[in-house]
Amino acid sequence: MKKISKREKKLIGIAGAAIAGFLIYQYAITPFLDYCERIRTDIPQMQKDLLRVCVIQLQYAALDKNIREIRSRLEERTAEFKPHDFLSTLAKKEAILPNLDKIELEQKEVSDAYEEQIAGVRLKHISLDKLVSYLYGIENSGQLITVKDLSIKPDSDDSRFLEVKFNASTFVKLKKKEGEVEKKPPVRKHHPRKA
Repeated sequence: MKKISKREKKLIGIAGAAIAGFLIYQYAITPFLDYCERIRTDIPQMQKDLLRVCVIQLQYAALDKNIREIRSRLEERTAEFKPHDFLSTLAKKEAILPNLDKIELEQKEVSDAYEEQIAGVRLKHISLDKLVSYLYGIENSGQLITVKDLSIKPDSDDSRFLEVKFNASTFVKLKKKEGEVEKKPPVRKHHPRKA
């Protein structure tokens, strides 16, 4: 077996160091540099995403609070609230009962506990100031009733007056049917852990 000279040992050492350096660069330094670059570019996007999540969380909390307040107000409202009676009484109070042509009621179940009641109202030969006063009275009554789908056109007989159609929407608690048991969430039983 031939002895390796000092020169050859030196060349093998240099070649080994070069290969080791290449492997370290290829499999350690390059991935680390790529990772650092990815982090540098991803952080601003992650910050934007985090800000978006915080905004959505605040919006959700505000909506949840509004829903709880509305449910509480619906619970406090008289159980026998009838949109037809409310709108007729308000029309009488605003001295526009003769202008009240029609109120048609439509009901839509929206959950197990509530239904939406939509009163289709038609007013004829009404002045703008009386209309505004009536609509303001509906919206600010505290009865959780809102005006939707408002349609206004000049009265066909006298252009100083208006013909108006709108829907007034509210939610009422569903009455339990006879024999119906109130649904309660299932109760979780606590099972002690076995030792």
